[in-house]
Amino acid sequence: MSAPVAVPAGALGAPGSSGWFSAAEDELRTAISGHLAANVEPLIPDWEAAGTVDLRAVLVGLAGRGWLGMRFPVAVGGMRKMF
Repeated sequence: MSAPVAVPAGALGAPGSSGWFSAAEDELRTAISGHLAANVEPLIPDWEAAGTVDLRAVLVGLAGRGWLGMRFPVAVGGMRKMF
């Protein structure tokens, strides 16, 4: 088994710099990253100390922003957004 390869900081590029994603996808990527940095990352030390992750809190936070079920039809509770 080979050693993991380190990816240098910034190697994946800033949103909008890769050309791989649309402007809407980059906006979503930036919004989700900001949400995780503000609302999830601060909780990680507590989760590590407790040996558990409050996944429900993470999912409720994502759902509250409308980021879960986006690709599913409205008839089943989705938003039918495809990025």
